Amino acid sequence: MTGAGRFRTRTASLGAVAALLLSGQAVLAHNNPQFEETLIQTVAVEAPAAAETANSEPFELSYPPRTAELVWKVSGDKADAVQFAVEADSRTVAADVRHGQVTPRVKAGQFRLVDIKGASFPLTVEVFANVIAKK
Repeated sequence: MTGAGRFRTRTASLGAVAALLLSGQAVLAHNNPQFEETLIQTVAVEAPAAAETANSEPFELSYPPRTAELVWKVSGDKADAVQFAVEADSRTVAADVRHGQVTPRVKAGQFRLVDIKGASFPLTVEVFANVIAKK
């Protein structure tokens, strides 16, 4: 190969490496989207009667466009000690949910928080949608 041929080959190789590195950044950004938390529901739970398990009243969730998952945040005393299950249309879709936990988005008409443990009452749980941010 002549000197000019080697130069073109080297330049092409460097260009290919640069393209791979740049496309890797793009792929990484696509596979790791940025989320914005949007409050979609606040659920209040009252103290249960003496021998009953604590459950919330049924509630609905309306998802903003691009909602990927849900985040459950407990407010009040001992938030980190609280755990519960989530029912959607009378079937359990998430068990042992704790403060700050992320769960998949579920299509359902009615939701309920059930089998609430470790809480001091009244209890409030905020449901946030993790919405994929526009770029």
